[in-house]
Amino acid sequence: MRLRTLFFFNLANEDPEIAQLQSLCRQLRLLRVLDLEDDLSNRYLWNENERPPYKIGKLIHLRYLGLTNMNAHSQFIGNLHALQTLEVNPSGAPILLPDEICKAKQLRHLIGRFKWPFRVDSMTNLQTLKEVVVEGQMEFNPMDLINLRELTIEYVREGNNRYTLDCIGGLTNLETLEVIGRKSSEVDLQPLCRCQHLLQLRLAGRVQWKLPTEVLPNLRYLYLNARGVSEDPMPVLEKLPKLTILLLIDIRGKMVCTAGGFPQLEILQLWISDFGPTSIQVEGGGMPVLKGLLIEGRGAVGNLGMPDRLRSIPTPDPLWIGMSGLTN
Repeated sequence: MRLRTLFFFNLANEDPEIAQLQSLCRQLRLLRVLDLEDDLSNRYLWNENERPPYKIGKLIHLRYLGLTNMNAHSQFIGNLHALQTLEVNPSGAPILLPDEICKAKQLRHLIGRFKWPFRVDSMTNLQTLKEVVVEGQMEFNPMDLINLRELTIEYVREGNNRYTLDCIGGLTNLETLEVIGRKSSEVDLQPLCRCQHLLQLRLAGRVQWKLPTEVLPNLRYLYLNARGVSEDPMPVLEKLPKLTILLLIDIRGKMVCTAGGFPQLEILQLWISDFGPTSIQVEGGGMPVLKGLLIEGRGAVGNLGMPDRLRSIPTPDPLWIGMSGLTN
């Protein structure tokens, strides 16, 4: 059979014979795309002690594989030397990847929710890795991920996040980074100054973000949950020369944009914190090319000291805000 693409839908309701699917895999050796949706992969891979009963590892020409789940016994992944995209959509806890994942050297995109640690040595073709759930610290050699363009990590416990950020700072080709903080007292972002090609940065979670003192020269999009930022972030942010879209969440206290600040900012969205009054001031000449302004939240705005030219700026289209491809 010369079939190249195969999708399965709602197989749990059909109760298929797994032996028939194994036979089908043997016949479809030229298959490029295989998407096993819903409960098929979930039923046989959810238990961490079970091994996958079907012959996916025989599909050596596979470029894309979509699963609902997998586990550390899914060694078949090491046989898929042509695989470029692995997408796993678990409905429960993060997945522990098998060591054989590093044998898929052509892998470009690894998408799901994966528990660290797992082997990334020699995965030099990987461009997308999201998301990685970290308990403690994430230690890796940046040269193994030299071509990584997009990374999402989630801290679920306190640990040495400075070491993790040091490793991420070595990803010299990184363009998009999302850091989700759940239980971390402080996250020092200074190592990110080495990511000179970073275009999009999302800092989510109510943790203490320590902003870098050096400028990220190419950053165009920033989402920042500012609840844990103890000082006015504006003196740092307004110096970003190419920042186009800025979303500040849970802001409080006094914030001042000086004359000439945010020279390329076009879209600004502010969510006012419920805790305490907020003062926002923009000096004349600040935000000179702003096209869209949205201020939301139940918190009181103590002093909205903005020039008249900014008061008349319309609410931005949500498509503009979402143009970066990051979910708010």
